[in-house]
Amino acid sequence: MPLLAWGAGGGIAGAPVMAVAVQVTAPERVGMVAGTVSTLASLGAGVGTAALGAVFALHGGHDARAVTDGARAVLGASAALCVVAVLTTVTLVGPRRAPGRAPGPFRAEEGGDPSPARK
Repeated sequence: MPLLAWGAGGGIAGAPVMAVAVQVTAPERVGMVAGTVSTLASLGAGVGTAALGAVFALHGGHDARAVTDGARAVLGASAALCVVAVLTTVTLVGPRRAPGRAPGPFRAEEGGDPSPARK
């Protein structure tokens, strides 16, 4: 069940994070940002798995009781990290809106005359 929640959480959070990262980036740099977000997500998953594996190794063992103790320690550490992540997000992001894109070339669909002004 915990792995199902982990996978669902990653799937639910992945698309909005990528969408915001791409939305606030200049069009010529969207590919770099998408690659960076993807790389950092993979790196975070790898480091997180290694860290939780270390927690399990410190508290776990080979018999059933030790495995249960290790799993309990891993779930407790995961819950604590989730609380820290939520508090950090609420503190840093707050109710602000994401900045829009920098003004680009004039687009005809925005209204007005797309041709240069002639007098």
